[in-house]
Amino acid sequence: MSEKKSRATEEYRRQWEANEKQIGEALGDRLKLIEATFDAYAAVERYFYWVALHHVGVTAIRMPVKSAMTLCYKSSLAIFSAYELARHGFHRSAAPLLRQSYEALVIGKYCALAKTESLHEQWLRGDPVLIGGDILRQIRSPDPEPLRVLWRDLCQITHLSIYAQQLGLEFSLNETKVAATLVIIMMLLECTYHLLGSYVITPRTQYYAVVYGKATDLAQLRRQLRSCFAKSRQHLSRGAVRTVHCYKRRWTLVP
Repeated sequence: MSEKKSRATEEYRRQWEANEKQIGEALGDRLKLIEATFDAYAAVERYFYWVALHHVGVTAIRMPVKSAMTLCYKSSLAIFSAYELARHGFHRSAAPLLRQSYEALVIGKYCALAKTESLHEQWLRGDPVLIGGDILRQIRSPDPEPLRVLWRDLCQITHLSIYAQQLGLEFSLNETKVAATLVIIMMLLECTYHLLGSYVITPRTQYYAVVYGKATDLAQLRRQLRSCFAKSRQHLSRGAVRTVHCYKRRWTLVP
């Protein structure tokens, strides 16, 4: 009698579990740092969910700021999903999620800064927004080249080019790429917090979060995040740090 062959789903799950163990042993310090950062970020974000609601009676909040809160949440959810794939070795399956996070961040910051709300309205209608043509070309300063490079890299591993997906799932074949994916996750976490902290958390929204949302630990959480980001920088290349700095700097837009 021939042996019963394993189902493909069983084989994938065995590799998923084996990778989780091996990645935990090899990159456990990065995983712990990412999870500590994500937990602190999510705790801050949770105090400001209400900003995205249209029926809330705080009329001084501009619609692009409400959308920025929505985009922060979309970004953080995409990051968490990508992280779960990456820590199990499915790093290329994480790529589209990382691209979605980055799109959310670029759109959210541009719309919050723009003097007109045309692109924000375009996004609300569900029409395509071109990151390169509609946004990056409109940044006068700082030089958006680092942002453009990251966008190009994310597109390269997202579209079904030769770089998309992966032929082998074993961690031994993908250690460098898994580590690189974790670096991108660290970058996007810091950028997501910048969008939240600089454009959603204003003196007004912070006042409401503290008084009505009982956000008494907000200052402590924000200090914790600064510490996490300082530790993350130890794992980032100079180019990666430049990209994060470029995103966080005040953008001057073409009139």
